[in-house]
Amino acid sequence: APKQSGNEFFNDTVVLYQTGQWIFTFHANDTSANNATPAIAQDGGSLSFIEVRDTTNPSITNARINESSNVVLGRIVKVNATVTDNVNISNVTIQVDPPNANPFNITAPKQLGNEFYNDTVVLNQTGQWIFTFHSNDTSANNATPVIAQDGASNSYINVIDNTSPTVSNVRINASSNVALNRIVKINATVTDDVA
Repeated sequence: APKQSGNEFFNDTVVLYQTGQWIFTFHANDTSANNATPAIAQDGGSLSFIEVRDTTNPSITNARINESSNVVLGRIVKVNATVTDNVNISNVTIQVDPPNANPFNITAPKQLGNEFYNDTVVLNQTGQWIFTFHSNDTSANNATPVIAQDGASNSYINVIDNTSPTVSNVRINASSNVALNRIVKINATVTDDVA
């Protein structure tokens, strides 16, 4: 019930808990059951509604790379973060900065509660990889970007190549009896998973 101060009736406990237009209509009747014409409250200007807007940015916390440096080349890692908002998250994007290529974005399509993650990132280059989480909400508010940390609290994950090259098909292009000072060709096939 509204409070009263003389002829003024008011309610000062309305919580504007939802975005959009709020309209307040006053209805009154007297003890003889006569009804007043309903009146719509005006805002401080001349509008007959109050526009409630979401101006709160989403929050990104606990951004993690679920491995610790040094990981082996070709490893698949999970990158995740907790993303929250007071209304609704619109999207979560992870900016991937590989060591030897241009940055690119991937979405975090998987969600478990407030955890958004991608578990399909293949670390296919040696060096330091950086993952930065971005998010916005349905009201176009942007979160402050957060760089994910590896298990050792580095703001990157270091990828190493620990596979030795393979040498095969070693050949000398000459017979076993070769004249003194003769030049011979020696060749081999050498392969490696990097270079």
